[in-house]
Amino acid sequence: MSFEKPNKSIALILFAGSILFGYITYKSYSVSFTHDESYSYLNFCGEGFIDIISYNQWFSNNHILNTLLMKYSELLFGNSELALRLPNLLALLLYMVFAYLFFRGRHWMLSVAIFLLLCSGNQLMDLFGMARGYGLSSAFMVVSFYFFIQYLKQNTTRNLVLFHSSALLACLSNFTLMTYYAAILLVMLAVQLLRSYVDESRKFNFLHMIKVHLLPTLIAFVFLYEPVRRVLTFNNLDFGGKAGFIDDTVSQLVLNSFQGIDYWVWAHELLKLIYIGLVISSLAIAFYWFGKKKLNRIDQHLEFVVSALLLFLISCVIIGLHFILGVDYPIGRFSAFLYPLFMIHLGFYINYLLDLVKPKLVLSVALSLGILSLVNFWNRNDIHFFGEWVYEKQTKNMIQELSDYHEFNYQNEKQIRLGINWIFEPSINYYQKRLQLDWLLPVEQKDLSPSDNYYYCYKKDLDQFSSSNYEIIKDYKDINTVLVRNLKN
Repeated sequence: MSFEKPNKSIALILFAGSILFGYITYKSYSVSFTHDESYSYLNFCGEGFIDIISYNQWFSNNHILNTLLMKYSELLFGNSELALRLPNLLALLLYMVFAYLFFRGRHWMLSVAIFLLLCSGNQLMDLFGMARGYGLSSAFMVVSFYFFIQYLKQNTTRNLVLFHSSALLACLSNFTLMTYYAAILLVMLAVQLLRSYVDESRKFNFLHMIKVHLLPTLIAFVFLYEPVRRVLTFNNLDFGGKAGFIDDTVSQLVLNSFQGIDYWVWAHELLKLIYIGLVISSLAIAFYWFGKKKLNRIDQHLEFVVSALLLFLISCVIIGLHFILGVDYPIGRFSAFLYPLFMIHLGFYINYLLDLVKPKLVLSVALSLGILSLVNFWNRNDIHFFGEWVYEKQTKNMIQELSDYHEFNYQNEKQIRLGINWIFEPSINYYQKRLQLDWLLPVEQKDLSPSDNYYYCYKKDLDQFSSSNYEIIKDYKDINTVLVRNLKN
């Protein structure tokens, strides 16, 4: 096969990456701050460095690295949606760079195809636009995996340090990534054992391996022990799925790959089988090579072997955590990190197929998948909100509407109470603080009260009041919320 036209792949990747990055940057600038982002900012960013990294407040919403970066980004650039989300935008740039580096030197069509697949996942791209730890963790995980493979190829201290430090940063961004860290250390052990079996000149030295990885692992332990201990002690870890690994986590991976596309139930079940089959067949091929001691094939397709082992061992770790500690199976945003790992493995699987099937056919299919994924992203992604936080779509607009209305009609009234549906509490308090709305009291998570001056809630929340008792200021029909003035107060 040919690896021609590297300039074409770089040009296409730069073009697509620039547009995607610009789009997510605009969303970060324009979309309302969400419930989770606001909660993190209000409750954790005001703490000192030691309190943040020691997890003084143990609530799992505190993504340590994200909290620190939000804190210092605010010090440098002020308090705005874009400033607080900037660390994740920079993480997106890092992610895009390594999405390219993984397949640099491969056929340009494969390089472009996998870049598009990696950078057009609706959920993951939205998470890169938010001030949360999910985007940061995915970026550092991809960096870590890249240098892990480089370490297996070139046994250098630089690659070892970059692998472990990136993995630690991924875990500090989102504790869910500890499943990745544990699994990839097991991959290291498995690869060393299997290599020594295939090539007798490479004798496996367990003590040497422990010695090499002991210091970086101890450093990770020092940083992670207390936060993880607090989470395990005070948190039920019940924010995932309970049906099973396949029905929850694998199903979510399929949904993340085809987000927003309507298809039959049987098609979803078939896709789950295909995803599982892809990993199982990869393992079968890898162990066949090891069994037959095909050292050349193993070295030629090392990334294919390693990524298959990683997906398998992550699955084992997730299942083990469920049965040992009662941790729920990752779903939703908690499973987002599996999407890039699967797409990277898919890329190496396609690269392996180039030796077996007509390269032009395989590459054409791969590029078509990448383009279709990009088209689906543009068709399905909404520029006005982030993923599951659609209910915050109008929060910033509502605050501006309320401010204008109050200033025009009741500017002399102070100590104004805004009754809300509980879900809007953190984001409204964020804007109340950021915009210095001194006339507006901080809102509380409590039932609507006749003593409130205004209400912002879902329409059904107003059923308890007579329509003659309030005046609708603004009806947000797209999310079924209303801003109203209480005429009885």
